[in-house]
Amino acid sequence: MNATRKKMMALILALSMALSLLTACQSASKEQEEPVASASEGSAEASASAEAVEGTDYQMDGDVIVAYVGSAHETTTPKNAVSIGSDAFSWDMGYGEELEKVTVTSNIKRIESGAFSFTAADFIYIEEGVEYIGHSAFSDSYIDEIWFPSSVTEIGASIMMTEEGLEGTKIHVVEGSPIAKYFEEDMPYGQCELLYDYQ
Repeated sequence: MNATRKKMMALILALSMALSLLTACQSASKEQEEPVASASEGSAEASASAEAVEGTDYQMDGDVIVAYVGSAHETTTPKNAVSIGSDAFSWDMGYGEELEKVTVTSNIKRIESGAFSFTAADFIYIEEGVEYIGHSAFSDSYIDEIWFPSSVTEIGASIMMTEEGLEGTKIHVVEGSPIAKYFEEDMPYGQCELLYDYQ
């Protein structure tokens, strides 16, 4: 009788432990499911956010254009930007490989050093309002035509320097402007023409 009682107690104890273990496992499983669900929701939100960024042609860091990531032949800089960062339009970096024409709008105040270095664009129109162009901003770019406004007053060195020299590039400026004087004193290497017909 005593032995049977001990066996029964051991069995009850074993069942009780198994039940506790099963309850603990179910609890842990529920706790894991909740974060997974929220991680999954977070993933969906991040994915939607990434799609929103990828859906635009520009990668931004605040009000600075970091990169042109679109595939259009023509583009106009966004109205919420005030600066174009280094290499932002460089096909050498994989940005704007299909570009032919870029319009830099008047809200842009600064075109940083190397911003258009190695650009694929053939035509670049810079609206009045842009004030600063950093050194080598258009270096190693074989641009056909480029328009510089009179509002540009700060200009870095060798903004249109190329290794092999330009061929038939037309540079449009406003006569008497700081950028016109800059080119009058230091025309880029190669065949290019300075035209006083910026409009």
